Amino acid sequence: MELNIQDATKSLVPDSLIDVDVIKQIAGSLPADERKNYFYVKGAILTLIDNKKYTESKFDASINSCFVTAGGKTYSSNEKFQRDRVISILKVSLDNLISAH
Repeated sequence: MELNIQDATKSLVPDSLIDVDVIKQIAGSLPADERKNYFYVKGAILTLIDNKKYTESKFDASINSCFVTAGGKTYSSNEKFQRDRVISILKVSLDNLISAH
């Protein structure tokens, strides 16, 4: 399998731009036992994952295929790359954010 993983976009909020006073004000209106269920999203990452599967075969120049060699063996594929998009978030517990400031 050929696998390419690329972090295409990253977006992170610097600590200096987090308005902790506003977050504390909002958190103050939440029941204390509910705050454990709330998080601040500090960043997000879009990751692109491309893959293509190969099968073991003999090289044949007359076949319109993609060939690779590995470990002394030849593999071919007629597939196009498949792409998955994955979004990951960096979250901080609301309680941890408030207590750190």
